[in-house]
Amino acid sequence: AERREALLEAATVYETDLGDYGKALAVVLGVLKENTADDAMYVRIERLGVLAEAWPAILEDVGALLGAPQDPTAVVKLCTHLGTWSHEHLGRPDFALRYFQQALQIDPQSENAMEGVERIYRSAKQWVELVQVLERRAEVAAFPTIRRDRRAEAAAIHEERLGAAERATELYRAVLDEDAMHAQAGAALQRLYTKAERWDDLVSLLDRRMSAATETKVRRDTLLSIAEIREDRLERLEGAAEAFLAVLEIE
Repeated sequence: AERREALLEAATVYETDLGDYGKALAVVLGVLKENTADDAMYVRIERLGVLAEAWPAILEDVGALLGAPQDPTAVVKLCTHLGTWSHEHLGRPDFALRYFQQALQIDPQSENAMEGVERIYRSAKQWVELVQVLERRAEVAAFPTIRRDRRAEAAAIHEERLGAAERATELYRAVLDEDAMHAQAGAALQRLYTKAERWDDLVSLLDRRMSAATETKVRRDTLLSIAEIREDRLERLEGAAEAFLAVLEIE
């Protein structure tokens, strides 16, 4: 620990007092080689890499560490940083993708690696690959809200970019099964059902949303929509009348 602190102090002198970013970087890289799990070193390397404009050398030196025996968690961390730097600072998404995929071979649930792959596919507008990543990230999401939002985004890409309305419908329904009031999924599924003239499905969707709604205006407007669909599209006048009466009861 004392040696590490002394080396880092020397790196600080090189960087702040002497403005020698190259030597500061060399010292910090040496510290990283001794402990590739040291998060603070990655932060310093990135800062110094920008200042020294030394990304090819950094990627070569840090990449060489992958050949050393070490804990799998440290390898994943190395790969994800190498991937991020390759993409953002070297402009090589092909290199980055290989590093991220190497990390995912070790840890298929690595959020950092999946996020890196997602950025690459999104930037390249590779929609098929992007939705696969989004769906995978939804499966392993730590929080339900994140899972729902990722599925909704994947559904939007299926619908708008890939023309896969059925898959989009499946994903939107999965979102609404968890949260009947999810705004994006509800509006999108309503649009899809309307376009496909799936009136019974649309009424079922609106009925679920009405039941889950807490605001009076939302409940009233949804019931009005149900009534109009039953009257105009399904020609079920009795059902339409029931819905119109329910609107009056809300008011």
